[in-house]
Amino acid sequence: MDSRTQEIRAGVLHDITASARACARLDLPTGITHRLWETLVPGEPFRASDERVKEICYALGFARVGAIPAQWFDKAGGQALRFEFERGEQNLSLIAVVYPTEDLTLVCTIMRSDED
Repeated sequence: MDSRTQEIRAGVLHDITASARACARLDLPTGITHRLWETLVPGEPFRASDERVKEICYALGFARVGAIPAQWFDKAGGQALRFEFERGEQNLSLIAVVYPTEDLTLVCTIMRSDED
């Protein structure tokens, strides 16, 4: 079992692959960190189909194509994209990191910028 699978089972990472594919046109296994989820909806159980997850995925899609400001940089053996996510009173700086797993499958993890 790889570390990503272990993180999903432990609840540290949440799988949002379907939303990322539909909303951001990202064809990679994709997850968000539990810390990001807790920032969005403190105390609520994770739901992959939640509208807030979809909003983050749309923001990532817009950032990827340059429709909202974003910055690419190298991170932990992969490529990362820093972008801002605004929802009501919340203004979050997020990072989407694409990196290879142990079996060289590319995956994406979306996190708060302060989770480095």
